[in-house]
Amino acid sequence: HPPPRRRMAVSTSRSGRPRRRAVAAVRATGSTCWLCGFPIDMTLDAKTHRMASTVDEVNPVSNDGSTTDLANLRHAHRACNSMRGDQDVTIELRSTIRTKAAAILGIVTTAPGTPSRTW
Repeated sequence: HPPPRRRMAVSTSRSGRPRRRAVAAVRATGSTCWLCGFPIDMTLDAKTHRMASTVDEVNPVSNDGSTTDLANLRHAHRACNSMRGDQDVTIELRSTIRTKAAAILGIVTTAPGTPSRTW
């Protein structure tokens, strides 16, 4: 009989060199929040500002998601990431997050199909 296959370990640690490398790689790919779609200001203090850069796991750690697999990581605002929690990302959730992020950022949004200017 062949030896039993070993299951690949999934990293769930949010500290250490592999996580730091993964976070740096995600942040280098762009500065748009995957949840709200608004730009992320990379100059904001990541520890104190709610719209600063953070890295979100698409498949949350609570559902055995990896914290170092680049296919599972996306760039997000800290507030958007917090609003999402470990919920599945749906159209409705994105809409809610986008509305709240716009309010925090002071962005005026209009309903779809409504002109942003009137003249």
